[in-house]
Amino acid sequence: MTTQTYRALLVANSTFPTDAYNLPELEGPRNDPALLRDALCDGEVGLFPADNVRLATERTMAEVLSEAEDLLASASRRDTLLLYYSGHGVLDQSGELFLCTRDSRIDRLRSTAVKASDLRGMMDASAAGVMVVVLDCCHSGRFKGGDIPATLAGRGRFVMTSSRPGELAKDADVRNHASLFTNHLAHGILDGAVDHDGDGIVTLSELYDYVRSALAEEGRQVPQKRFEGDGDVALARRSVTRAVQPPADLV
Repeated sequence: MTTQTYRALLVANSTFPTDAYNLPELEGPRNDPALLRDALCDGEVGLFPADNVRLATERTMAEVLSEAEDLLASASRRDTLLLYYSGHGVLDQSGELFLCTRDSRIDRLRSTAVKASDLRGMMDASAAGVMVVVLDCCHSGRFKGGDIPATLAGRGRFVMTSSRPGELAKDADVRNHASLFTNHLAHGILDGAVDHDGDGIVTLSELYDYVRSALAEEGRQVPQKRFEGDGDVALARRSVTRAVQPPADLV
């Protein structure tokens, strides 16, 4: 059996100087990528080698697209890829989702923001065996009226978003903290999510269940998921506790 290689690109934008009036600064994306990287690469539970996780913060549209293409175009069938975004998500008049970057403008989305369908095109051309997309932004759970960004879903793809259709994602409540969704995501990877079947692996489904429950307890947004692949995907390790057999003379 071929061993999977785990690689990730974590994109985050907190400042939008070319359209600061319509796209105010965000606190969470300043802290989200480092927090998530540390969880993914944790020495005890992480599946991602530190050298395989790249952070792309405060980048322009062209730079983000270049980083994404580098990750996707270089992949092979044995790669499990994670593409993460934290920042402003905006819908145009037709309902198409755009991920905002440092040079984005609300009145020029198509030339200054990353279009979800452009990412889909790169994913379609990628040889990666498994692709996981995680979006922590407003409108992340909506695309052309669908329940999930359908343009990002496809065979062997797993999508997890921070909110439902038409729902806003919550930024960090206090300064120097991660956004609520990513904070729970990282803690779920480290120790919060439960390995229900005891196989020593936390899957994306188990992680999603943890994040959804944690946000519900706080009365926050409702995350969404869409799986377009076979089975599930492993995202963290857990210690396997084996039942201790009683001595033979006590049986």
